[in-house]
Amino acid sequence: MIPNAPVSSLALFICTLLLLIVAAYGGKFVFKRRLGRAEVEDDEAKLVLGALLSFLGLLLGLVLTIAIGGYTDRLAIEENEVIAIGGALQRTQLFDPSERETAHQLLCHRYV
Repeated sequence: MIPNAPVSSLALFICTLLLLIVAAYGGKFVFKRRLGRAEVEDDEAKLVLGALLSFLGLLLGLVLTIAIGGYTDRLAIEENEVIAIGGALQRTQLFDPSERETAHQLLCHRYV
């Protein structure tokens, strides 16, 4: 479970699963009604396969969205770190010459 989440993950999973089941049987009912024949062959395997593939497609989209968001966040964090190091290097110019050289060597040795 995700802490401080407005909706619990388990509740979201159960609601999604119930929605898929209702949609599958609703589509089956509409299909039989539209054809008007009672001898319509039930292809429940195709029905379940279609629902499962739709669900997996949605899950794949969610995972890719999360992965791309994480990558973008890491890039932003790295950019902020570079800006902070650059600011620290610029501030070393305000030190006395002996302290400036020591601080510059420490910063360059550790980050560059």
